[in-house]
Amino acid sequence: LLLGWFRRAADQGNPRAEASLGNCYLIGHGVEQSHETALEFYLRAADQGDANAQYSLGKCYFRGHGIEQSYDTAVEWLRRAADQGNARAEASLGECYSNGHGV
Repeated sequence: LLLGWFRRAADQGNPRAEASLGNCYLIGHGVEQSHETALEFYLRAADQGDANAQYSLGKCYFRGHGIEQSYDTAVEWLRRAADQGNARAEASLGECYSNGHGV
């Protein structure tokens, strides 16, 4: 039921719903798992400035989920989310600096 509401809201361009659908597809919650589809939803929401989606997109690039791994691109998206105060992105960005990934 909730998945249906996420889809309706995402179809109307709601970035929170798009990010939530991305999460569902990333882990296969209520849908067949698809990193590629998760990435599409994250990108739609991230382009609208959703910090959670930007963080998730950064993690996808970092891990190579649904797309070729790129630490540089991961850091770009993590930085956008961190600039909005997303604590998970700030921590992940710190790990990138600590380990020399993409910085």
